This record gives sequence, structure tokens and C-alpha cells, in this order.
Amino acid sequence: MEVGCRVGAQTVTLARNSPDASFLSIDISEGSIAVARGKIETSGLNNIQFLCADIFNLDIETESFDHVFVCHVLEHPSAMFEIDLQEFKIHSR
Repeated sequence: MEVGCRVGAQTVTLARNSPDASFLSIDISEGSIAVARGKIETSGLNNIQFLCADIFNLDIETESFDHVFVCHVLEHPSAMFEIDLQEFKIHSR
């Protein structure tokens, strides 16, 4: 899972470097997700799913991820940002 994918710059690199992996890339901005989807369509990559969502209110099974890549999120601190990575229950295989 990639959190804070923005316009997909790191997403393309991650997906190309790990063609056998599946990625769920999340960003809160609909505009950024639209740009990221466009990049992926032109790149020919098919191992990425995008989701426009608030990472603090995800309705997904969090135990299904081997890794969480967090980018463009932690540099935006506020009183509302309390990131608890334990909530993701990250497990390595």
C-alpha cells in the first residue's frame, strides 16, 4: 500500500521495480488521483489500483498488506494528524 501517492511519481517506480507485486495507492486529492491514473494508463503498468480516500477513515482490510509506503503525508502535521502505524497491523512474510 502506498499512502499519499499524489500524482503517481513514486507509484510508477514502485510498480516497475516490482512487477509481480500488486499496489493500492491512496491519496485524498481526487485531482491527484486522476493525474496518477493517467500516468499509469500511458505507462502500460497493470499492477496498481488507485483509491481516493482519507487514510484515517479507510474501509479496507488493513492486514492484507505486506508493506506500507508513506510519502507526502508526514510533512503536513496538524492537530488532527496522529498517525498510528500499529493500526495497520503490518506483517512481513
